[in-house]
Amino acid sequence: MEKIFAKGVFIKEKTFDTWSKLNMSIRVDEFIKFIKEHENEKGHVNFNITKRRQPSEGGITHSCELDTWKPENKEESKQEAESSDDLPF
Repeated sequence: MEKIFAKGVFIKEKTFDTWSKLNMSIRVDEFIKFIKEHENEKGHVNFNITKRRQPSEGGITHSCELDTWKPENKEESKQEAESSDDLPF
């Protein structure tokens, strides 16, 4: 599955002796357009924040990826299993 990264989001980690923090900057117009395009049926947009292997030249340390996972519909999967003519062995 193709990864979709949020538009207009920039995350930099600042580390200190005993703790760290993430600074997040958002380009409002770009981000609003992105979330409106990817809003789910419940009106939500879910993201995964992941640490990059290497910081970018601009110091970006984390990525904001669209979470496209959807739970499997139990009724559909049950019907598919019942309608399958394939034997499990």
